Amino acid sequence: MRSSWGNEARAAAVAERLTEHTAAERLLHCLLGPGGEQEAEVCREYVRVNFEVVAKSRGFLNLPRNVVAEVVSDERLSAREEAVFDAVVDWAKAQVLVQARRRRPAA
Repeated sequence: MRSSWGNEARAAAVAERLTEHTAAERLLHCLLGPGGEQEAEVCREYVRVNFEVVAKSRGFLNLPRNVVAEVVSDERLSAREEAVFDAVVDWAKAQVLVQARRRRPAA
């Protein structure tokens, strides 16, 4: 059976990508949540190993500055330097947009 996307492999890749981002956002939320230290350490380890996927998620763009700083300054982070730089730039751009929206007067 052919998917409405025209290519089942492409549809599977998109589904996998969505799952990765959803998982990444849940893991980032776990860093901020009330879970115990053991749970937070498991989340930090996942982020260290899968930083490039996690950094592309909407959840990463919404993290507070102190959490982004903690993640990107982790000595055990397994990511290319360019990917870390790009992630921080994308995060900063997202913060500028958030601040601009907050300053915009209500219509």
